[in-house]
Amino acid sequence: MLLHRVTAWWAADGVKSGIARIIGTLLAAAFGAGMLLAAPGLWWPLAAVWLIASWFATPAAVAEDEAEEEENDPGAFLASLHHLIGDQKGVHLAQIAAELLGDETATDRVREQCSAASVTISRGVRVKGRGVSTGVRRDSLPPLPAISPTAPVAVVTAGQNEQQQQQHPGQEGFVVLPDPDGNPHRHQIHWVNQPTRKAS
Repeated sequence: MLLHRVTAWWAADGVKSGIARIIGTLLAAAFGAGMLLAAPGLWWPLAAVWLIASWFATPAAVAEDEAEEEENDPGAFLASLHHLIGDQKGVHLAQIAAELLGDETATDRVREQCSAASVTISRGVRVKGRGVSTGVRRDSLPPLPAISPTAPVAVVTAGQNEQQQQQHPGQEGFVVLPDPDGNPHRHQIHWVNQPTRKAS
């Protein structure tokens, strides 16, 4: 896991930064190897430090892998875009990166996700309070996937109580809920297929 995180760090910010980081790592490794050859007594403490670092790195690496799997799901990404845009005319790439990835500069990854989900990126998207920038227009968003016939029923839409649901025709769509573990960059999407109920 620790090696996985090191290689991910090498490739994080482009080719030039990656080459510089690899060279720096190799120089540090050569220096460390020279010290170990000169002082064999340091081998065991270094091995213990490596094991402890690997143990601490494991949970974070697992969480990163789970986040990558969720990030690579076009359906979940598309649903998140619909949720982010809401009743606005569109959303900027920087907004998407900040909300879904926690880094508003990670627009390259957002572009990759848009391409995977067949979402058109447009220039000159105007967002209220944020001006004009490159982003996604609401009218160019693909429709959400068809609701599964096995979707849960009798789910109360966010912001409404059960009595209000009974007074209106059946609703279909999805509800975006916050992550139960408190991660602000992850959400749960629950599909809703509410049956029609007559007012009593």
